[in-house]
Amino acid sequence: MSSNSLFYFSICTTDIYSKLHTFVSSNAESDKMQQTLVKIGKLMLVTLFMSYYLSTVAFYHTHYFSWGTVTHSHLYFPFDKNSAQHTHTPVQCRLIDYLSSSVLMYLAVAAYSFTMLLIRRIYIPVRYYTPYSHVISAFLRAPPAFICR
Repeated sequence: MSSNSLFYFSICTTDIYSKLHTFVSSNAESDKMQQTLVKIGKLMLVTLFMSYYLSTVAFYHTHYFSWGTVTHSHLYFPFDKNSAQHTHTPVQCRLIDYLSSSVLMYLAVAAYSFTMLLIRRIYIPVRYYTPYSHVISAFLRAPPAFICR
């Protein structure tokens, strides 16, 4: 090999190494950013759950309509000067009912999925396989000896 070809090989390997190093370092930065986003997402979900739980537990109130009584909960300020005028139209009551029903349905599906996941983790079904291709004839016995004479 001539000195020019060695120099060219050295430049190529250095270029490949620098590109690989850039890719690896940017990939590591991407992983760190992804981990940070996952942490932020988890905190946001916990905050969302806690705010929903607080609004459903702390703000129960009842509305009396000509067609019936509705008791529900959502975030509102009962000590506000306009709290006496806190009413809902029938469309708003229907929307609150749909939202509550959908949350209950999603909760039931999540509980069922979690239960099935636990059952599959704990209870592993045992499967027996036989190496015989003719399973029925593998378990039969020979005829009695006095018949064969």
